[in-house]
Order: sequence, then structure tokens, then C-alpha cells
Amino acid sequence: MRPVIAAAIVFGAGCFEPAGTDASLISESKNGAFQVTVLELTGMLDRNFQIWLQRRSDGFKINLFQSPDEGTPIGSERIIWSGDHSQFVLVGKEFFVEDGSRLPIEKLYLLYDIPTGKLWCNASQAPGPRFTKTNFFT
Repeated sequence: MRPVIAAAIVFGAGCFEPAGTDASLISESKNGAFQVTVLELTGMLDRNFQIWLQRRSDGFKINLFQSPDEGTPIGSERIIWSGDHSQFVLVGKEFFVEDGSRLPIEKLYLLYDIPTGKLWCNASQAPGPRFTKTNFFT
């Protein structure tokens, strides 16, 4: 009986899908060429979100990132664009990040370079290259 119950739990967990998505942040580059959207994945046990980039000229969208479990409250983050609109960084007060990934109040979470498609992320639970304020928009 126990193997059947365990199999049902594993199968049920694998079939779980988010109930929906809600945009918690939308930021447009100052030149209007790009839009970044943070979509909250509702129906999850913890806070999870996706980051989407849209090219405004033709509407092309790409999912850049899906977060590991993160802190709340939703809406405590913002996007900062580079002066030439080629990069953006997501910062927030409640993210779980590696030590040293902080501004005075906010935490550096994700940096994306649009021309190269390179992504850096400081999330504690995410692999990949890290960044600090010294290589931020350089």
C-alpha cells in the first residue's frame, strides 16, 4: 500500500501546474525599444516568477528567467536600465542573494545584456555567473 501512495504523491507533484500568472512589474526602456515584465506564477507554494523581455518593434517576446523560491512582498522590486538601453538589472529588497550582492537598501538580483543575451543572477538558489555593482553596466 505504501508504494502506491508514494507513487500517487510523486505523480501528482509532477502534474502540478501554476494556476496562472499576474504581472507584478512592467518596465519600458527609455527609448521605447524594449519592455521587461515580471510575471508572478500564482498557485505556487512559494513565490516564483518569470522575467520576460519584449522587443517593441515587432512584439517578439522571450522568457529570460524563472526564479527559484523568493521572498515576499510582491512588488518590492524595480528595473534599472543602462543609459544606452542595452542592459537592465532587477533589484529588490526581499530577494535571497549571495553576500556582497547589495546596494545600500536593495539587493542586486539579475543583470541582462540584450545584445549578447548574457544573463547574470545572484539568487542564492540559482547557478550561474554572479555580478556586483562594480561590473554593473560596464
